[in-house]
Amino acid sequence: MPLIRDIGRTAYEYVDPRLRAEQRAAEGGLSEKRVRERAGELLDEWVADANTGQVAAGRHPFNREEEREIRAIVLRRLFGLGDLEPLLADPDVENVYLNGFDSVWVESRSKGMQRMASPVAESDEELIILIQRLAARESIQERRWDTAQPILDLTLRDGSRLHAVREVVRRPTVTIRLHRLLKLTLDDLVQTQVIDQRGAELLRAAIVGRQTVVISGATGAGKTTTALALASCIPPEVRIVTVEDTYELHLDRDVDAHPNCVAMQARQANVEGRGRIPAGELFEAALRMAPGVLIVGEVRRPEEVEPMLDATGAGDAAGSISTIHARSPIQALSRFQSLALRGPGRTPMEASAHMIADAIDFVIQITARRDRQGHRRRLINSIVEVTGVRDGSVTRSELMRVGPEGREWVNPLSDRRRDVLAACGYDDSAWYARAQERYA
Repeated sequence: MPLIRDIGRTAYEYVDPRLRAEQRAAEGGLSEKRVRERAGELLDEWVADANTGQVAAGRHPFNREEEREIRAIVLRRLFGLGDLEPLLADPDVENVYLNGFDSVWVESRSKGMQRMASPVAESDEELIILIQRLAARESIQERRWDTAQPILDLTLRDGSRLHAVREVVRRPTVTIRLHRLLKLTLDDLVQTQVIDQRGAELLRAAIVGRQTVVISGATGAGKTTTALALASCIPPEVRIVTVEDTYELHLDRDVDAHPNCVAMQARQANVEGRGRIPAGELFEAALRMAPGVLIVGEVRRPEEVEPMLDATGAGDAAGSISTIHARSPIQALSRFQSLALRGPGRTPMEASAHMIADAIDFVIQITARRDRQGHRRRLINSIVEVTGVRDGSVTRSELMRVGPEGREWVNPLSDRRRDVLAACGYDDSAWYARAQERYA
């Protein structure tokens, strides 16, 4: 008997075209409920015919377990993630890379990068159809992936992020970054040694004290995870507005922790090329919602910087959390300045330095690396306080860093921020006294 996977594909090839033909023929289309019902009926037809053929050929009909597997394969292809689903269901998998339907790479916590033997589709064309279906089904907005719109960014229902490219590459290319932890606290980061207890206490007090924290790191370093942990410190009575290119934080889903939260997502142009609303344009709407905290998924574009700095610097949304792609806190601050210079207002370097110093209080750097056993570990390796402006540049003081000897707390907080954080329960008086003696 052929492999169950191949039999499942044959069943899918029977059900799918018939189901699509009925959807096209029905006036106004079929409801989602009816589509699923009809898929089950067509599957029943196929199984009955296939079992008849099995008996006629002198073979046993499908047993209960085989039939269950066949149905699962077909329904995954019709309404789920197809052959991607087992990969995404594996708790050890962090990222999935598809360089065409048959070049499947998986990055896991325990084994690193590995090439998988099985393809996730039968052809590149089938892979394209799978991703198009996901785009139509998984997003709250119209998300196209065709020759006119060859780049797709999509958040799956479990929070995973999908990025797909076609036309400008030789074969359809898909990257899926799994995002499993939608509820996370600073205590979780302490437990996994991403940060120590003292660092967690400082960041917790910073958020409660309505300080603005920027999380800097490379792709996949854990910026969103850290932002979720920081957001867990926001009191439930505080109104939160999040602005993102693609939903990643999902704070509005956690109605117990964040009952007064509005999540905003940028919108792509429709089929006619109209209706695009970039993240930069959402800031004005976000500020009109009177947020207590404004959270920016990631600062990427020049037009996003000025509205964000204005909002947090003027105190309209003090206590902002945002992320930026950079290799160090120094580079993160420089990126803010360069983005402001390239923005619509062409803000000069000195003016942007003052805007940054007024708006941002702390920058933390997170990195991801593999330990000697090959396990992927994330680590907050620097916490920097923004202290002011000198000679047109943003001044800062590194409070904590990770060196050859491990974590080192190297500089005290400024008096002003020390008072703010002390009012929120952060006590570093003993260390501060020792530091004062050292610098006396």
